[in-house]
Amino acid sequence: MTSISFHDLFIRSNLLFIPLLFAGICHLFVIHFDLFSFLKKPLNINLFGHNKTYRGIIIISFLSSLGVFFISVMEKFLDPSLQVGLGKDPLLLGFLVGLFAMLFELPNSFLKRRLGAKSGEHPQTFKSFFYFFNQADSVIGCTLLYALFCDFDFSLLVFFFFYTSLMHLVVNLLFTLMKLRKNPF
Repeated sequence: MTSISFHDLFIRSNLLFIPLLFAGICHLFVIHFDLFSFLKKPLNINLFGHNKTYRGIIIISFLSSLGVFFISVMEKFLDPSLQVGLGKDPLLLGFLVGLFAMLFELPNSFLKRRLGAKSGEHPQTFKSFFYFFNQADSVIGCTLLYALFCDFDFSLLVFFFFYTSLMHLVVNLLFTLMKLRKNPF
């Protein structure tokens, strides 16, 4: 087994992260301008609160699909050592990436509701845990999907998980500063 350099891990992780970033940014504008409001129906208010909607699952999955497809086309212009190889059906893989990201947010929301937190808030109990889990929940889903369906090196999966969790926080902080998001956590 050959080791992958930090540079290669960084480039490859970005190729995997960019579709999620694209989907997240577009989804933020969908929310901000209340687009596709007919899909803004909560999955289950009692279990997950008001913010987990069909719109989020559908929009994020669709946009992730486009993002992975774009990366699969773009990466062909990169040195082969930097390519991640997003499979024979990048549209399906991208859809699944978005779907896994959204589905893996649900346990976090479920736990917060059980601990008495309102939608968009953290419970007072285990607050630090939920700050971290809020950044990592969707990334856990994406990392698991990539581990199950792609032939990625373990070091890439680990790097992707930590890098993407950190970038999730950085992007949320930027959106909070831009007043496009209420809470960075």
